[in-house]
Amino acid sequence: MLLRGELSIPKCHWYVASKDHAEWWQLHLNMFRGEYHEVYQARQGDVLCTERIPPISKELRHAIIDKWCPEQLRESAKINETSQDCLIRVYLGKRRFPRSTLPPRMFSLRNFNLCVDMIEELDCNMDEYRAIAETMGQALAHLHWTVGTDARDVEFVLGGARPAAEIPIPFSQLDQATAAQTTWKKATKDGETHSAVRLWLLDFNQCRPISKDVEGIKKAADAVFGNDPYYPRPLCENMTEQGLWNAFQAGYMAAGTWALEGEEHNVQMLPKRCLEAHVL
Repeated sequence: MLLRGELSIPKCHWYVASKDHAEWWQLHLNMFRGEYHEVYQARQGDVLCTERIPPISKELRHAIIDKWCPEQLRESAKINETSQDCLIRVYLGKRRFPRSTLPPRMFSLRNFNLCVDMIEELDCNMDEYRAIAETMGQALAHLHWTVGTDARDVEFVLGGARPAAEIPIPFSQLDQATAAQTTWKKATKDGETHSAVRLWLLDFNQCRPISKDVEGIKKAADAVFGNDPYYPRPLCENMTEQGLWNAFQAGYMAAGTWALEGEEHNVQMLPKRCLEAHVL
């Protein structure tokens, strides 16, 4: 797995407020197909248009199918349209066990859940997943103590990198090269391509403000426990899980300490107390 950079957040392009939404939906509802058409036809609420997160590459999608999809469903899963929109939810705080003894009747890569036991089955470099856990901790601390929100229901997914075309390089930096120099790395940000894997943070619609006090800690902790199991859990006997928690904790403390530098001592202690609330 190739991770470039630390964390990507979808760009926000525009917003349609509720007072204007009827006209917008009248023009665009037909763009939502299948089950989504019925859902949005019923709701027709506010609209926030953001950057589309690129899916992981076809090679990685097929590797996941070959690894975890029942053999009789593999070929259909590979050509299923929904599998082409593959984002991987990174559940560092969950295992699949106990598994069902019944074989699944369908398989889709849309919103695929990657749990801790699956990471172990991959026999991969755990440093990458500890780095993901550390990045999650940093992001959560910034949401808590820099932004001032409880981070309720935010999601961390693995997706593709932004296409190189979205990383403009001034032509003046390219036309100065001699005939013996190759410029593709410079033009694509050191060779980064759409197939690279990035960690993305999305879905902020349920976030609520918190204060820098005990009440803020309570709201933050409640939101963490109420969220999907992205975050590692503490006090684990399993070495893999404990290693993920240690990395998450280190990232949270580092970012929280930075965010609250210069505050009063009791405020600077909030990240530590918030982690303790997760343990308890």
